[in-house]
Amino acid sequence: MGTDTQRRLCGSATTRGALPPDRRAARRPTPAAARLRYMWHRRRPPKPARAGCRAPGALHRAESAARITAQREHSDRQCRQRCLATVALRASAGYFRQSLALAREIGDQRGEGWALGALGQVCINLGDLTQAEQLLRQSLALARATGDRRYEGMMLIQLVRVVLYEVSGGSSQEQVQQSGFRIQDSEGRAALQVADRRLQIGADMAIAQAAAHQKRHQLLKVALEQCEVALATLREVNARDKVALALLVKGWLCLELGDPAAAETCFLAAYTSWQQLDHRLRCAEALSGLAAVALTSGDLATASGFVDDVLRVIHTTRLNAECEIVTLYLTCHRVLCAAADGRAEVVLAAGRALLQDQAAQLSTAEARQRFLYGIAAHRTLLA
Repeated sequence: MGTDTQRRLCGSATTRGALPPDRRAARRPTPAAARLRYMWHRRRPPKPARAGCRAPGALHRAESAARITAQREHSDRQCRQRCLATVALRASAGYFRQSLALAREIGDQRGEGWALGALGQVCINLGDLTQAEQLLRQSLALARATGDRRYEGMMLIQLVRVVLYEVSGGSSQEQVQQSGFRIQDSEGRAALQVADRRLQIGADMAIAQAAAHQKRHQLLKVALEQCEVALATLREVNARDKVALALLVKGWLCLELGDPAAAETCFLAAYTSWQQLDHRLRCAEALSGLAAVALTSGDLATASGFVDDVLRVIHTTRLNAECEIVTLYLTCHRVLCAAADGRAEVVLAAGRALLQDQAAQLSTAEARQRFLYGIAAHRTLLA
């Protein structure tokens, strides 16, 4: 503590003399401090606006208040989603709608874009991917119109997440099976008894399988290009946390496209970034990606080691809806099954229980169905 600070707190020793420690706390404030306190309590209130006139600066204050409200609602999104309960996501959607209405009322395009993006992310987590894509595209357009590069990159990443939620987790096989069932139903039992018709149905299913695979591959390629644009944008504005998230998303895209080497590079970079940001759950996501890469390469020992680290984080950290919790459980289950580990069924049961608990908190059967089966990873976990 400096000499000047001591004099301000205790008084000058040359004019007042040194006081014992027990008397310093009880000493009366200096005249300067007393005068400052007096002026504070005597400060004048603001003048009221005249009747029929708008107070000077009132419009500016209203716009600032709305902008601050929109920013607060957006920045508090992660705090509101700390609980895994889906009812918390629905409640946060109400706040974002209020923020959206307020931003539109005063013409705050940036605040409107933030609220639309937040609503889109809530729709992603609830499995309403069609509505999420519409909201995110509107938010992306507003971000580009206002020159908000950071939010533009964020919305691009969220749109890529929509694609991943639609096609990841083996959904192409589900599409093939559904196509086959529709073909069989349309032909009827009588046609199925004829050998040549069975062969025709098999050919139709093969065509449907090839078409589904091609469509899925095209979607993933477009999403990867979009992810590259988002990464460049976020690096340009030095958004470290969003760059780390984009690397995670890119890693899963590369893995779905059959490029484990590129996926491993992305997951390693993401893990390093999240470790520097001290985000344990995101680190666990990167480790689960590395486990999936090792499983694809046939290295069960390495994959099992990563899974042990992921399970340790799951058991010792409070989970939240910000991270891909279902992906963690699903990846751990796949690796443990491949390694013939007895914990596989326990992990699967825990993941299913988590999903069912979340779905039970939704008010309508339609919302529960959409949440459980609208996301490919959820369908795979429940299969």
